[in-house]
Amino acid sequence: MPLEFTAIATIVFAFLIFHACWTLFFSPLARIPGPKLFALTVLRLAKEDFYGTRTRIIHRLHQEYGPAVRVGPNEVSFNSLAALRLIYGAGSPFGRPPAFYRIFDVYGRSHLFTFYSSVEHAARKKLMSQMYSKSNVLKSPVADSIQEKAKDFIKLVESDPQTASDLVKSLHFFSLDNITWNTFGERGGTATLAGHVADRQILSDIDEPTARRHSWFQIHLPRYTRLVMSGGPYLTSILDVIGLLPGKRPVAYSGLQDYALATFDTLRGDKTSVPRCDGGLMMRLLDEQGSSSGKTPISDMDIAAECADHLDAGLKTTSDTLMFALWALSLPEHRSYQERLREEVKGMEPVLNGNGSTLPADVCDRLPFLDAVIKETLRLYAPIPASQPRTSTRDAIIDGFHIPARTTVSCQAFSLHRNPEVFPDPNTFKPDRWLASDMETAEMKRWWWPFSSGARMCLGMHLALAEMKTLMAAIYQEYTTKMDREFEKSSPTATSRFELVYDDHFPIREVRSATVTLKTESTTHL
Repeated sequence: MPLEFTAIATIVFAFLIFHACWTLFFSPLARIPGPKLFALTVLRLAKEDFYGTRTRIIHRLHQEYGPAVRVGPNEVSFNSLAALRLIYGAGSPFGRPPAFYRIFDVYGRSHLFTFYSSVEHAARKKLMSQMYSKSNVLKSPVADSIQEKAKDFIKLVESDPQTASDLVKSLHFFSLDNITWNTFGERGGTATLAGHVADRQILSDIDEPTARRHSWFQIHLPRYTRLVMSGGPYLTSILDVIGLLPGKRPVAYSGLQDYALATFDTLRGDKTSVPRCDGGLMMRLLDEQGSSSGKTPISDMDIAAECADHLDAGLKTTSDTLMFALWALSLPEHRSYQERLREEVKGMEPVLNGNGSTLPADVCDRLPFLDAVIKETLRLYAPIPASQPRTSTRDAIIDGFHIPARTTVSCQAFSLHRNPEVFPDPNTFKPDRWLASDMETAEMKRWWWPFSSGARMCLGMHLALAEMKTLMAAIYQEYTTKMDREFEKSSPTATSRFELVYDDHFPIREVRSATVTLKTESTTHL
């Protein structure tokens, strides 16, 4: 027995030595710079994932090693325009790896966000791209709905300051009412800003404390997570005690997915009485499903999953960006930016002909300083600042390095947006950098990447920008804002997968109450 044990131990040790030597010295990725421990084992980066520090660690590695860094045995991070275009540009051979993106499937179905195949992605995107186009978003009825939701937000501030004082909650209401209207139309839209209790309950699990932990387990231990989360209460209680439970049920966004499926079922059964112009994304997809061409094989559950994903994608991304924009403009050192924005917004009031309304979306879209504020907010506080992984079925050359097929490659907005050669003083909020000439801002626009790029860039970009600009204009048309004193030296935070988005200048603080105060004749908390 001792001899057998010794033989097995020797074989295992020899294998580990061979693996280490191959990985560090003979692998096709061995020439790419980076820390040896990251190159040797996936556990090193998984540790950063667990603690929510992955994005900032990778950024520091780029600062130390350059635009190409090996961050795993089979993973490379890039931070260059050449890599960005090759990996994410039109016609790219790189797709979304199922091992990562399939955790975002809904009801067990793949959808636009999770498709690996570019053919499937292109076919599905074609069905929806027109309704998310800028020309469609900035005209009736979409623009009118956005303007109405901005008015409803102002009414909430005036009628229920206690609810409005929680930015995380009230801005989620604004985003939810917008995206549900766009997805399901008037009959399927929520009324959270108007105080509808059942609609507000949809968001009750969004900030589930174990959500980030659950995401980590889904990505790094998917089989274990599926097994445990489908187990009984006895098993979960034991694993909870010993610290091995991936998360709590219901998991985050369960309420949103339940609402999407229930609304789909209701409207699907009453399809004939819902006009297409009032049906949003869902009715558009149902119309395509029933078309005689037969070119789009899409089932009812595929449509329901697509609708649920659009609710998810259009909720926190928009509300979190608005929260950071309001916070940044309310810092004492940024008072001048706020005053300039108010002057710009109020200078457009004559287009309202004295009717006292909020500015329409198409007018807000043409305000240069407002656009600069939103761009700078998205640069510093991109809702998804982390790596967006891709893989290819064939070899490629990226930044002069040979990348074998099935290698995971990525760029991250956090690092792209902090290149000091492109964005001088990159960690400072400076909207004016976007007001230079087209020639001076051209390079910055090429590096600006909050919505990704290429065929798989964010489909809802124009809707999100219209929502943010319209609400910001509505707020500063009526109010000035200032920071509550206790928050002047701390940053709000937002959850991005299993990381926190925050400002590096300040200590991290979870936002649970007011960060700014809106002031007119009397004071109202927001």
